[in-house]
Amino acid sequence: MHIITKRRLREFWAEYPNAEKPLRIWHQICERSEFGSFAELRSTFNSVDKVGKFTVFDIGGNKWRLITVVHYSTGKIYIRDVLTHEQYDQDDWKSEGWRRKQKRRRRVDQGLARHQGEAAGVRADSQ
Repeated sequence: MHIITKRRLREFWAEYPNAEKPLRIWHQICERSEFGSFAELRSTFNSVDKVGKFTVFDIGGNKWRLITVVHYSTGKIYIRDVLTHEQYDQDDWKSEGWRRKQKRRRRVDQGLARHQGEAAGVRADSQ
């Protein structure tokens, strides 16, 4: 199968390092396989489910969820996102604009952290 895009996996394991090994294993298995149907996929990954148009894999002993769209006819797996169990349970990921909202939240969080770090540096310098 051709997996599009591994970047989302790397972004996730950069934030959650314990997820790297199981995500790499999932990627290697899928890359070396050809699945013609959900039944064939399920024979390899018994912890995979169909949720609407998405195919959702439980990764790392049910710690993380890998949200994908699988096109069996073209042999492609599109990675939509990788989520913690808590993020997945919120069900926000099912909406169309979810990725944009997540990116916006991350930029805001990074800006706040940077601002707080600068403010802490100012306080430390002024003492």
